[in-house]
Amino acid sequence: MHIDRPMARLFFEIKRNSPFEKREDMKIAAPDVGERLVALYRESDNQALKKMIRTFMEHAGEDWVAQLSGTKKSKLLFYRVAQSR
Repeated sequence: MHIDRPMARLFFEIKRNSPFEKREDMKIAAPDVGERLVALYRESDNQALKKMIRTFMEHAGEDWVAQLSGTKKSKLLFYRVAQSR
């Protein structure tokens, strides 16, 4: 994931608003920063935090937004459908 300057600002705002126990694990340079934000999005009840994470993921790309909503389709399912045709 490529993180530009506006995304970095938003990341630190997300980190400030996230629960204290999650802050320590959130590092902008971590290779799994996207997965951590998706997990935080799914666990959180804070609507403001969810909105910030969604905005961050919209800048990151469609694949990341799809992971937030859980609509990402399995490649195995796609492969099986393609084989049956």
